[in-house]
Amino acid sequence: MDFNLEDCLFLGPALPEPFVKFHLPAHLAKAKLLPDLKGPKGKEMQKRWEAHRRKLKELGDEGGSIRVKNHVLEPLVADLGYETLEKAEEVTTREGEESGGWLFEKEGARLRAWSVDVGTDLDAPSRRGRAYRFSPTRIAVRVLQTLQERVGLLTDGTELRILICDPARPDSYISIALDRARGWRSRREVPDSFRLLVALTSPRGVAQVPRLTDEARLNQSQVTKELRSQARAAVEGFLQEVLDDPRNREALAAHSDTGALARELWREGLILVYRLLFVLKLESSPDLARA
Repeated sequence: MDFNLEDCLFLGPALPEPFVKFHLPAHLAKAKLLPDLKGPKGKEMQKRWEAHRRKLKELGDEGGSIRVKNHVLEPLVADLGYETLEKAEEVTTREGEESGGWLFEKEGARLRAWSVDVGTDLDAPSRRGRAYRFSPTRIAVRVLQTLQERVGLLTDGTELRILICDPARPDSYISIALDRARGWRSRREVPDSFRLLVALTSPRGVAQVPRLTDEARLNQSQVTKELRSQARAAVEGFLQEVLDDPRNREALAAHSDTGALARELWREGLILVYRLLFVLKLESSPDLARA
């Protein structure tokens, strides 16, 4: 069972896109976190989804942070399995007093969320002249880190981010589009991204996030091991082609120390591969502030 997450964007190592699409559904199903789309429960979820979609459409293209909260976060209270959504107190971080956002709560379980004006750039400074570290995303992440909370939500009405904080790794998020072009407002049926949101941010889901990120890390370690083997084979194949090419015979014959030549060719081959990987990583980064 794979996820169709064409309305999502993934940043960071916590839950990489390949793991989420091809491996995470099985882990969520095993933990009974993934909402069922069949039978009476599926019909109930479809009804709730239609109500949520109507609220998103009513939001429109303009509105302040309170309006965004009312149309995006408030309808999620029951969907995510919480009872209340209340304003949180400010939190003292290393940068001073910062917004604590809103709190979804139920019997001791809680999920912190932030809403900003419609269309706000979530990676841009919230005040003129301020640096990237004062963007809505960085403020939210800083508060989560200060309170040692692993998961949070951030939305501007056109995008909903699932923030994932790991003390030992770079911060990550999954961005879900809410717009009419490719997001929730255009979806008649319950999208997999909505099911993913429910699975990861429900009270039981939040408790499982550390385990799920560990599973993703172990999976990535295996993928990295395989990629290293493939990269070594590719470099060796490339160098063998250089040695076998008749046009290189004279140049190779001029080197009396074949051991030194082999080491130099290997070094240059690795440099070429690393440069290509560096360029490809920059081109593939979805976060313009970090690219």
